[in-house]
Amino acid sequence: MTLETIERARGLEELAADLQRCGRYREAEEPLQQAIEIWRQLGNDLEVWNDERCLAISYRRRGDVNLALPILERLVDGFAGAYAVPEVPYHHRLTLNDLAISYLAIGRTREARATLTLCLGILDGEIAGAERTRDHFRTERARVLENLSYVMSEEGDRAAAEAYAEHARAEWSGVEVAD
Repeated sequence: MTLETIERARGLEELAADLQRCGRYREAEEPLQQAIEIWRQLGNDLEVWNDERCLAISYRRRGDVNLALPILERLVDGFAGAYAVPEVPYHHRLTLNDLAISYLAIGRTREARATLTLCLGILDGEIAGAERTRDHFRTERARVLENLSYVMSEEGDRAAAEAYAEHARAEWSGVEVAD
């Protein structure tokens, strides 16, 4: 029964992802909510958190940032205290980035900048202590730097925006592009 239940949750997640890719964010919410409930029943907090993040992204992308923010803020707080689980730092960084983009969407640029700066600091700490090469983190780091560039542009700091954009380009140039 558990394998079937896990497969059902995965199927719901795939359906939601397909709907999100097509811009059908409201329709993606129900399968995500069902998957969240399944993971909750199975006691898999990491899967619950991941699907809640995806649900918050749906809310934000359909223009309902006020529904997304409390979810993302709660997740960021929860991840900060759960680093004993190896996958948590990655999910924490993704959620910080999503939270910053949500702040930016409603004009809260200071919070967006602070959140992205925290995300970059955590990411750089991971790079410094990683057994993996820096290349493993390039794409993620480039996205955060690019988002910092957008925030600085919104704040009217063109010089800082250009500097972050330049750093992002340098990171992107180190990433191999798949055909």
